[in-house]
Amino acid sequence: MAAIIGRIGAVAAVIAQELAHAALRDQLGYAGGVNLTGDQVKKLDVWGHEIMAAALRKTGVCAALVSEESPDPVEMPEGKGPNAVVVACDPVDGSSNLDVNGTVGTIFSLRPSRGMDPAGPAALGPGTDQIAAGYVMYGPATTLVYTAGQGTHGFTMDRASGQFFLTNPDIRVPKKGKIYGINEGNISTGIRANAPSWSTCAPPTRRAAGPTPCAIPGPWWRTCTAPCSTAASSCIPPICAIPPRQNPSFASSTK
Repeated sequence: MAAIIGRIGAVAAVIAQELAHAALRDQLGYAGGVNLTGDQVKKLDVWGHEIMAAALRKTGVCAALVSEESPDPVEMPEGKGPNAVVVACDPVDGSSNLDVNGTVGTIFSLRPSRGMDPAGPAALGPGTDQIAAGYVMYGPATTLVYTAGQGTHGFTMDRASGQFFLTNPDIRVPKKGKIYGINEGNISTGIRANAPSWSTCAPPTRRAAGPTPCAIPGPWWRTCTAPCSTAASSCIPPICAIPPRQNPSFASSTK
């Protein structure tokens, strides 16, 4: 596992360098076609997939790579064995943001292959099967955050050497906060059902300009937010952050 995360970090250093010069090297824009999720494939998507696959092959312990840029898992015979790992990864996640100089990242998940051959199907299953997971974010600084079940730790890349150094050990979600992160586009898919206390939030306060966030006290965080509109007689009911479980499973990647 350490070898794989180390390789992902090495690839991240290369990706960070390429992203900084992508416009100058004609690496922005579409490569043509769509991937399995229906997204248009960018040049950097293809490039990132290829260098990640090549790097994981060299570890000798990666049995397969699952990537949205490949219609089937990329089997790696050189890494197969009873202790091999299957990696699910998107090397350049959010590549469409690059056209406006936005932030992108690398996301990855490691699962045991269980000696399966082909190994790709071992990627299927509950999140609790993960043995490690993390992401790299490319911004003003390049950061790598991962967990292997014993805390979540953040590393920052030194641009001069391309090495990552531990800067944020044992990251924790604060008991109280001023913001929450949630994909409100999925409200209709069950978020409310998973937050039975959302309705206990105080009614949001209408504001003059919309859409804007309305701050309301919540039972778990200092504020919840709801989009407001001057044309509406009331704000959309707030959706509150779901509190972390007291004893979360490894799949939650937080303690």
